[in-house]
Parts: sequence; structure tokens; C-alpha cells
Amino acid sequence: MSQISSIFDTDNDDEITTVLYLIANNTAGLGLIHKSIDIYNTTSYTRPWFVWANSYFAEMLLDLADKKLHLIFRNNVSYVPGQ
Repeated sequence: MSQISSIFDTDNDDEITTVLYLIANNTAGLGLIHKSIDIYNTTSYTRPWFVWANSYFAEMLLDLADKKLHLIFRNNVSYVPGQ
């Protein structure tokens, strides 16, 4: 969750991209955030998914879709839920 928070705390595109890559590549192939992982074996984790962290991640993606859409969308068109 601290990595997600760090995205909210910066405007630096390189830093955001680096953290997104770190998060996305440490899900043990599930695409979900785990409560904790073994730093020596990323396939060893305490829960297969952690709803609080996954919800926070979704909130961060929606924030990026509004403020930094060029980082997550190819066509540079803002995403607004429900539209």
C-alpha cells in the first residue's frame, strides 16, 4: 500500500511508471495485490488477494485516468466511470 501511496504523492511520470511496474510485476501472476510477500520468493504470500490494497490500487488508477491519462491510456482520452 505504501507503493500505491507514493503514486498519489508525486507528479513525476518516471517515478509513477516505475512504481506501477513494480506493483504489476509482483502479483505472482494473479494481477492482484497480496497482503505481504516473501522478498526472496514472490510466489510466497500471506493471502491471494487483499481487498483493501486492491481497492486502493483501483482508486489510484482512476486518479491517474483523470490526471495522468497519458501514462495508462494510448489514445490520451480521459476515462470517467459511468460514461
